[in-house]
Amino acid sequence: RQWNDRVTAAAVARHPRDFALWLARFHAADNLGHASDALRAAETCLTLQPDDPVARYARGMAYLGLSHVSMAVRDLRAAVAARPDDVLILRGAGAAYRAHHRLRESLATYDRAIELAPESSANWSGKSRSLKAAVEYADALACLERALELAPTSVSLRVDQAILQRLKGQFDQAAETLDAALTLEAPSSFALAKAAAELNDQGRYETALTTVDRAIGLDPENAHAHFVRGYSLWKLERLDDAKFALRTSIRIDPRRRAARGLILDLAEREGGHEAALAIIDDWLVDAPKAFFLLQLRGQRLMWMDRIEEGLAALKKAAEVAPDDPQSQNLLRVLRTQSGRMSGGLEAARATLSLTPDDPRALIGVAGALNNLGRHDEALVVIEQALELDPQAGSAFAYRAYALVRLG
Repeated sequence: RQWNDRVTAAAVARHPRDFALWLARFHAADNLGHASDALRAAETCLTLQPDDPVARYARGMAYLGLSHVSMAVRDLRAAVAARPDDVLILRGAGAAYRAHHRLRESLATYDRAIELAPESSANWSGKSRSLKAAVEYADALACLERALELAPTSVSLRVDQAILQRLKGQFDQAAETLDAALTLEAPSSFALAKAAAELNDQGRYETALTTVDRAIGLDPENAHAHFVRGYSLWKLERLDDAKFALRTSIRIDPRRRAARGLILDLAEREGGHEAALAIIDDWLVDAPKAFFLLQLRGQRLMWMDRIEEGLAALKKAAEVAPDDPQSQNLLRVLRTQSGRMSGGLEAARATLSLTPDDPRALIGVAGALNNLGRHDEALVVIEQALELDPQAGSAFAYRAYALVRLG
């Protein structure tokens, strides 16, 4: 994969108007998880051939890799409309719908892909992930077992199997499956990083660190691997090393929101909201018009109950990219909330509406509900947060508080 990456980079440098080479460049970057490089390649494809559905698919997948989910759905839906029987495009759309929490559409899309190509392990594993998102763990495991029949040596699929076993409460079996996966031959950097992330979720942080170091050895530019390494080091209380790993992840891919989020959590732990806000302001010096950094700043100010400043920062974020669907959604939220943001629950819900996939935003709503004495509602929101991040310590604290107050 690294060889492919180097070869395609050299090829497009020599032939910058060759659509096929840029498409190969996209696939090489996408296979390595280099989402920013993949996006540049996909956008070049669209510049060269604006109406090509494969180029639209490529950009959708790159957006998905960068967690720009609404833009990914837009592109992939258009690609499916142009090529409704293209299995690769259908799989991409299924993944985008899943990331957008449109699980019924995701499952229907995977069913169509399976109908067209029943011997594709990727179709079955994709459907398994959507069933997992729907908390249908038994059905998800059955689909995954079918995928493993078709690709028995896949490290990535074995890791998925371990994840589902853990979610079903089969902890010993999950550990055995993961250990067996790591003995398979020729794992990729991507698969090893994925295994390390699952080892973190199993609480096996030292083993996770050893595994992710293998991933980085195979691909030193794997931004996700450096993030997973930072997470392992954080759990092991090696905080300076954790910060270095997270900064490395961001250096490789500046749009790594999870890495930035964990750095902010570490800063908040050491110096409160003000320390986290200072880091965001430092980042904005280098990228003053970065939508997601301005959005982060606004969210942080809202969490600090600096409502007017937060709204102003969020408005600025929306204005830097007026054609971006995320910006348009942000403007709609701001118009809805304008003049009504007195703090507390309203502020927490407004923040959640901007980032519905952020467990910290859900925890903020739960905290506000607890403060209002609405502990039953807080418990429901806390469970949603824990589905997104089973390691969210503050969620457990808020749940304990709600349960105590409920007797």
